[in-house]
Amino acid sequence: MGLVYSSNRWSNADKLAHLTAALTGDAGQVFWDIDDTEIDTVDKLSTLLRNRYGGTRQTDKYRMELRLRRRRHGESLSNLYQDIHRLMALAHPSLPHEARETIACDYYIDALGDADLALKVRERVPASLDDLFAFRYSWKPGGRILSATVRTALVLRNRRYAALVKLLGQMINR
Repeated sequence: MGLVYSSNRWSNADKLAHLTAALTGDAGQVFWDIDDTEIDTVDKLSTLLRNRYGGTRQTDKYRMELRLRRRRHGESLSNLYQDIHRLMALAHPSLPHEARETIACDYYIDALGDADLALKVRERVPASLDDLFAFRYSWKPGGRILSATVRTALVLRNRRYAALVKLLGQMINR
């Protein structure tokens, strides 16, 4: 921000006016319950915003959200995957990527809300959330995990079924 201030040659009053005008949403509501003398300088306003919205308070909030996150009725696994990724980045911003992925796998599995499926998925020991997400194609409704052989057989059966439907369609259209 200092570069913006100095290149525009803003006075302290200008800095405060621009910062105040830029605040929207929750951050903009700080003016409703604070006395004007508590935020009459850029430093005071910055400190207030940092205390209210920055650092450990926000990461604690996201960690709690992550801990309590469960798949909602009708929610796709893709949406759950994306939300776990988002919450992990916000809750653990300083963790190395590899550690974050390992922890994200645990949260994703817990968020599925199915203890039997969770146990079966954990037995596969997924290395990352991406591996776990790709692995979802072998999950069957009801929590069963299909073997590669069974998955291949189902794909072949579905292809044969599609070929039969196509053949019947051609016969009808003759």
